[in-house]
Amino acid sequence: SGLLQTEEDCRFAVQQTAVALRFVPPKWITKEMYILALNSKNDVDQIPTTLIANWDYETCKLAVSKLGSWIGVPKNFLTEEMFMLAIEKKPGQFEHVPGEKKTLEMCKLAVRKDPRLLEYV
Repeated sequence: SGLLQTEEDCRFAVQQTAVALRFVPPKWITKEMYILALNSKNDVDQIPTTLIANWDYETCKLAVSKLGSWIGVPKNFLTEEMFMLAIEKKPGQFEHVPGEKKTLEMCKLAVRKDPRLLEYV
């Protein structure tokens, strides 16, 4: 780990070489670092809910589209668009969308992606 000496090194590594965030020292794990990782070929499997809770709508959209999950996203950001992004990435998420939030568009997308989801529509 002698490679990542500075925050700048970390940024570069995450952006260019898909160095997993787990190799980045915690003090440099910021919203910006996650955005770099989400926009790179990195596999980001989760984002601390304390962090995502303070993000703006567009950054949450990016995270949801890559993770296929809306865990930690502020409740007022849980729009049809946000659920659709999650379903696009992971169709099985459809069954976790709260009943009152489900729309015809979500149903169509989920079933198109995975016909087995028809039973949840």
